[in-house]
Amino acid sequence: LSNRDEEGELESDLRELFVRSFKDPSERSLLEPLEQISLRQWIEESKSNIHDGVGTDSEFSASNTSVYVMKALPIALKLTDRLASDEEACLKGIQSNIPPGAISTDCVVIDLYSHNQLCSFHDSHEIPMTGHDITQDFDWDVLSMEKEPSRSDSKTDQNVTMIERRIANVDIIPRQGVDPTTGSKDFRLFSLGVTLFELFSRGNLLFRNDWPHHHDNTLTDNLNNESAEVDKHSTPGIPKFKKFNRKSISDGTFLHESIAKLLILGVPPALCALVGDLLDCQKGELRGEDAYKSFADVREDLQLTLDDPTRFLDSTQVGPDHSFKFSNKLYGREKDIETVEQAYLQTSRGSCNGVLILGEAGVGKSALASHAEELTTHANGYFFSGQFDKNYTTKPLFIIGNVFNQICDAFAENIRTNHDKQRISTLLQNSLGVQAYLLHDILPSLSKLMPLKSYETSNHFVDMARSLRFLFFTLLQTLTSHFVESITILLDDFQWADEASLLLTSSILHDIVGSKYVFFVICCRDDDIKVEKNSHLAQWIAAVSESHLKKIVLCNLNANLCRKFVSDTLCLSPRLVCLLSSVLFSKTLGNPFFVRKMLESLKEEGCLHFSLKGTRRRWVWDLDKILDLDIADNVVALLTRKLDKLPSDMQQGLQAAACLGSSVDNSVAEVLSSQLGFNLCTILQQAMQKGYMDQVGSKFRFVHDKVHQAVYEMMPEKQRRERHIAFGLFLSSQALNNGNDDMLFIAVSQINRGGPGAVSNPLQKTMIASLNMNVGTKAVSLSDFASALDYFKHGILFLNQNHWENQYALSNELYGAAAEAACEINDPQLVMTFSDQLLSNSKSLEDRLNAMYIVVKSFRRAMLFQESKKFASNMLELLGEELPRPMGDSQLISDIRTMHGVISELSDDSFLNLKRAHDKKQIFIV
Repeated sequence: LSNRDEEGELESDLRELFVRSFKDPSERSLLEPLEQISLRQWIEESKSNIHDGVGTDSEFSASNTSVYVMKALPIALKLTDRLASDEEACLKGIQSNIPPGAISTDCVVIDLYSHNQLCSFHDSHEIPMTGHDITQDFDWDVLSMEKEPSRSDSKTDQNVTMIERRIANVDIIPRQGVDPTTGSKDFRLFSLGVTLFELFSRGNLLFRNDWPHHHDNTLTDNLNNESAEVDKHSTPGIPKFKKFNRKSISDGTFLHESIAKLLILGVPPALCALVGDLLDCQKGELRGEDAYKSFADVREDLQLTLDDPTRFLDSTQVGPDHSFKFSNKLYGREKDIETVEQAYLQTSRGSCNGVLILGEAGVGKSALASHAEELTTHANGYFFSGQFDKNYTTKPLFIIGNVFNQICDAFAENIRTNHDKQRISTLLQNSLGVQAYLLHDILPSLSKLMPLKSYETSNHFVDMARSLRFLFFTLLQTLTSHFVESITILLDDFQWADEASLLLTSSILHDIVGSKYVFFVICCRDDDIKVEKNSHLAQWIAAVSESHLKKIVLCNLNANLCRKFVSDTLCLSPRLVCLLSSVLFSKTLGNPFFVRKMLESLKEEGCLHFSLKGTRRRWVWDLDKILDLDIADNVVALLTRKLDKLPSDMQQGLQAAACLGSSVDNSVAEVLSSQLGFNLCTILQQAMQKGYMDQVGSKFRFVHDKVHQAVYEMMPEKQRRERHIAFGLFLSSQALNNGNDDMLFIAVSQINRGGPGAVSNPLQKTMIASLNMNVGTKAVSLSDFASALDYFKHGILFLNQNHWENQYALSNELYGAAAEAACEINDPQLVMTFSDQLLSNSKSLEDRLNAMYIVVKSFRRAMLFQESKKFASNMLELLGEELPRPMGDSQLISDIRTMHGVISELSDDSFLNLKRAHDKKQIFIV
């Protein structure tokens, strides 16, 4: 009912509301007719009611101030809203009917209605009497109890009917004798300040005799008369203040002492400052920068204190180091939040399976994803997450495997009896079949739910990649459909996902269409995709169907939202941070992460600090100094400046962690500590306190990939390469000694990032080439052929000169494996590159056959059937073999029928356990 242009509309709407309420007989006892009291009467009654509930005057002035303030705030807001509506009408050419003299506690009137509330109380508690503090129940519009509640005779629970008076409306009715002159806007704002001072100070009067000189002398006289009239109402226990004189007003003492009075009474500093900024308007053009310029601004500030009192009412409650109060709000994301909520709801109907959140670094993708976690928790579901890393190369499918390990662990923890354990085990064995053991290396936690029996040779006769995709989907479907209502899976920083993870995720999304139990949240930076339009990731995103994932594209904050962000962070009104936020917006373009780091940087530079001086305790800044600063143009440069100021040991620790990736497992940090000469875990814990790292499970993680980038780029390229090699060699020796495959993948990836140029020892190069062959073969076993090819190519780079002569066996292995992996990812040109080397340098027929077989297979996979047939025919003739018999051959038909009979008698298990042939010539011919 606010912001009405016509005064009559408010009264009409209220009247209609009450008429509708009284039409229902059941509602007639709940509402009583309106009554009207002045603001001064309200202050006296409220003050009396609160005072009756405490023992001493000192308690009244201290502990009950917050209760009183929260009751007074809605009245202040409604009064200001009335004045703002009048102000808006004046801008439209409508004459104001509220003179400044009417903005006083006698002319401000409050419309109240009575409300009967039935309450139950246990006999061990005293039944509230007159003066019951309703504000403790968060009903700030409640005034007080008018009647003593009636008690029941029950000795256990007692039902009482309480009559509350609630605020319906606040209006201004000029008294007779008030000068009708409207006066200037500044003096009207000043008059509101005087009224709010009296409201928040519980009836203390700002002036006794002297008022500031102003052309509206009638108002001054009226208010001075009121002062003399109500002096007798002063309450014991509330301090009485000295009178102001004209000199104190002119030299600024008036304003400071006014705020000081409110502070002594315990009024929150934010409200003290608000009243002070209104009183400052009496100076006209000489007022301070913070003085109000419109009633709309006052209304916005009062609304903030009601909407978020912990931030804007208690704004001085900062930490011992005067840290910022960063908000968890998602600024300007209302539509995006709605999209997430709708998608989550549609999942329960089987019409959607998640959201894909796109946006540049620091725009708030992870923050929006956290909303999905809240939805999942509210639905009593499970939330699991994994984060990909550009540099932290681990075992293929490690991130997705880690998510599924979390799922298995969660279900294992909820198994209560042996009967349930056996039932789950049987169900999974029937669903996954004999190939379940293929998941053993990726999902060790699956063994908590079912036994994993090994079949020696079955993996030689199946498509491993397709088998793994089938097994992952079947496991997810089985667990979600039988044991929980919903699962949410977050895959963060998806732009760094390996090709195998892309294919697996795509397959699962395709297969779970229609599922009501699985909700995916995939966060991905789109600035990298825009650069690499033909990358696998860009193609993957383009192929995502809206029926699978709802796409959400996040943008930076606009200027208004940036101002709101700064306002919330500094716990100050948006009008006070306007110029500061404009500077920040121009530098950061509204990137939330950049804005946050810029504020922290300005604080460290001394341009922004929390002031405890005087009566205004708040964040202050030197705008001229900020404008003169050489502010970094991007967040990485800004972070680098901050990092340069850290102690050297922390810089060393953060740089070591950055070499390992955006996250570091605690076990890896412990192993590296002995090589570094200091406790890396301790340093990273200290970095957590500084806000550069956080801890998720057993991992230390940089709080943002831009922080990781800034730390990594602090080191010269040569130093980075040397560290990668040193870390990789040290970790590889530890991994081989302990049989730790996960650490071995990390170690080899570290070495490869260092590159062959950082290694001069020929024996070391040979060892590194062998390590790449080792982990590449492991990657093949996990169907990650793209990663495997990368390892094989790095292995080739580490081979010494004349390697075909001095390292023939290793060279043959690496080139052959690289050609095979290139064939699997369907890159015939790369297959020919590696096969040519094999055919040119092979020393035996068997090695040549292997190379030729890969070429034939590559042609077939590339759908080059004529080339494949021609190449195969030439090879068969060179081997002295006849071409296959034509289909019209009667003996061939008989042989086919005989074989069909043999195969049809075999079970799946028997077929999968057939012994593998080892004669390479025979295999090639077949």
